[in-house]
Amino acid sequence: IDSAKRLGLVDTRHGIHFGREPTGPLPPLTGPSVNSKEGRKKKEAQKKAEPTPPPREEEEQEPPPPVDDRPLVFPEDEDLISDYLYLTLEQMSPCVLMEADRVGCYKGRKVGFPGLACKHCV
Repeated sequence: IDSAKRLGLVDTRHGIHFGREPTGPLPPLTGPSVNSKEGRKKKEAQKKAEPTPPPREEEEQEPPPPVDDRPLVFPEDEDLISDYLYLTLEQMSPCVLMEADRVGCYKGRKVGFPGLACKHCV
């Protein structure tokens, strides 16, 4: 929810709309966990609570294929899809699943499984 609000999305009774120019610069991060003492304590507690996996034998795996770094959408695509979808895809980039990502519903996926990730976070 915070990320959507930061992008400028607002929930109205007529649906979700942009409350500001979506292609403009993002406002600074805000909230209690941004560089706060509580946020740091919470992160440290989560790290301590996570069990460390036992060391695995080195398996020979072929390296994942290179990730295509072309954008998912181009400016000429903007008229073909909704503003929301265009902005969403503009913020994403292709990625592949890594060993560290194999948690939750991704446990059964093989390393190298293709996907999408926020281009600002990777």
